[in-house]
Amino acid sequence: TEMDGVHLREYPCPPDIFAELGADLLRSGKSIRFIAIGDSMLPNLSGGDTLICEPLGLSQLRVGDIVFYLTPDKQSIFHRVIRKRRQNNNLSFQVQADNSLKPDGWINEAQILGKISSIQRGSKNLDMRGLKAKLLNRWAALRTRTKLNRFNHLRALEQCFNQVIGR
Repeated sequence: TEMDGVHLREYPCPPDIFAELGADLLRSGKSIRFIAIGDSMLPNLSGGDTLICEPLGLSQLRVGDIVFYLTPDKQSIFHRVIRKRRQNNNLSFQVQADNSLKPDGWINEAQILGKISSIQRGSKNLDMRGLKAKLLNRWAALRTRTKLNRFNHLRALEQCFNQVIGR
């Protein structure tokens, strides 16, 4: 039989299997296509959007990109790079969901396996490599960092207040 004609659509895949398959495909240089679930990336990504994730060379990663990485317990995450730093010749990235006030933390370059290159919502397709998408991604990262900075400032004020009143 010819396997090129077989296409699986909306096949439910358990998260642990998806993480393993996605990671293996990206490590071998293949792109993955899947349907997003959840609301952690609202308003920029919605459940039901079709995403294309491509493997990458780390020199291509920019603040604002949405990356695929594995957590230490092998869960797959698609979140936005909000900061990038180099320490002792190692590159690391701070990632965070667009709909969250708490970053996932800093992850090292070896954990990142790919980045979203295309988003399809209904009949609309957004190529994430285009100028419009790059600007939107940078804006989303800046907006997320601003929310995070405000949140951290408020937490610091709350801690000072609690110290003053003896809590």
